[in-house]
Amino acid sequence: MTAIIEITDEAGLKAALTRISQIFDAKPGTAEGEELNALTDIVVRYENERIAMDVDDPIEFIKETIDLRDIAGADLYAVFGNRSTAKDVLSGKRKITPTEAQALHELLGVPMNVLVRIVENSAASETKVREDVKSARIS
Repeated sequence: MTAIIEITDEAGLKAALTRISQIFDAKPGTAEGEELNALTDIVVRYENERIAMDVDDPIEFIKETIDLRDIAGADLYAVFGNRSTAKDVLSGKRKITPTEAQALHELLGVPMNVLVRIVENSAASETKVREDVKSARIS
């Protein structure tokens, strides 16, 4: 049994993936089956954290994920309540709510910290617009 507790770099990821391939056919309930489950969880956690750090534009990342996973429009519209709202979110015109972020996470499997950036970035953009309007009135 390999004692990988945490993956901190690409070498650790490679070691975990190598071990997973060695024990891939392990039977559930065995020591190797438990190791396989633990390693899989560790790899998924590392990749989710890594993906979140590597994403420059969360909205583009969501669009790409929708395309790659072939998500139906109806499923996406259900997250936002209608087609118009979904379009506004995907064009960057509307922020997402925490509830919508959770629903997108469940539908797309996108890490929550990527989705939270959309909520935070949208809120920061709105604050900037308000400040610009306020300073324009003062001038």
